[in-house]
Amino acid sequence: EAAGRRLEELLLGPAVRELGDGPVVVVPPGSLHRVPWALLPSLRERVLSVSPSASSWLRARETEPPRSGRRVLVRGPGLATGGAEV
Repeated sequence: EAAGRRLEELLLGPAVRELGDGPVVVVPPGSLHRVPWALLPSLRERVLSVSPSASSWLRARETEPPRSGRRVLVRGPGLATGGAEV
């Protein structure tokens, strides 16, 4: 449990407080695709999707994103193209 919380702190940081209680989509950089995201304490009991990019996740849904509701987009440091996607 302590290791999961530490990993969550390192990977999600303060963004975890912004997640709310709805489904979560994680779009990690390539080096983090093998992280067991569903084992992180704040993601354990959620509907969770992991996708290679935000655009591929949206295409896979085959619908437009909902126009209402709250969205939290988080970009990590050191991602050359992260700003363009977010």
